[in-house]
Amino acid sequence: MNRINKIICFCALLALGFHFGFTFAEPIPGDDGLSEKDKRFEIFKDDMHAYVGFSLGNVDQKASSTIVSMSDTELGFGLYLGYNFNSNFAAEISLNEFSEIETMSGTTTYETRSNSLDFSILGRLPVIPDWKVYGKLGFSRWAAQQDIENTGSLTVRDDDFGVDIFYGAGINYSLSRYIDLFTEYNMYSFDPNFNGVSNSMDVQTLFIGFKWTFWIRNPKVETNIR
Repeated sequence: MNRINKIICFCALLALGFHFGFTFAEPIPGDDGLSEKDKRFEIFKDDMHAYVGFSLGNVDQKASSTIVSMSDTELGFGLYLGYNFNSNFAAEISLNEFSEIETMSGTTTYETRSNSLDFSILGRLPVIPDWKVYGKLGFSRWAAQQDIENTGSLTVRDDDFGVDIFYGAGINYSLSRYIDLFTEYNMYSFDPNFNGVSNSMDVQTLFIGFKWTFWIRNPKVETNIR
C-alpha cells in the first residue's frame, strides 16, 4: 500500500468519525436544559466509545547486515482506529509509515523502506485534570523492502514481512469532549531477510497527533434516557 492509498484510508476513517460524531451527538435541548448528548455523556462518560486519529513526526531507523549498515531520521505518520473500553483501557489498530533510508557502498546504493500495521492495548493513568500518561503493548505486522542498485545495472528488489512485539508510551491531553491531543514514543525491532541476507532493523518513532472520539449508538442507552 503506497502513501497515497494510506492517506485516502485515513481520510475515509476521519470522515466516518465526523459522521458518527455529529449523528449521535447533536445537541437537542430537553426539559431540564441538558442536551440528549449531555445526558448520554453524564451516564456513560466512562463507557465504550471509538476514535480515529492521525499523527506525524520523526522516525529514527537503523538497519544493519553483514554487508552494509545505514541509519537516518525521516518524517513519518500514523493512522489510528481505536475503541475505549473505559477511561483507562483501550484497544487500538494503527497503520504507520516509517519512510525510507539509504546508503552507498562503493558503486552500490542500498535503499530500505518499511511500515507496520499494529494491534495494541493501551493502559492510561490520570495525572491532573484533562492529562493522562499511557503505555501501549502489542503486536506489529511489519513489512520491509530493499532496493539494491549498481551503477549502470538493473535494480534488485526484495521484500519481507513478519510479526513482532512492540511497545510505547505517551501523554494525552483532552482538548474537548471529542478531541484529544497526544504525543507518543514507540519502539520496534525486526529482522527482515533480503536476498538471502539477514538484516536487523530498529525503528523508534516520536509522533504528535490528535484523536477524534465518537459515540456508538447503544439501544439500551436510548431506552434509559427516554
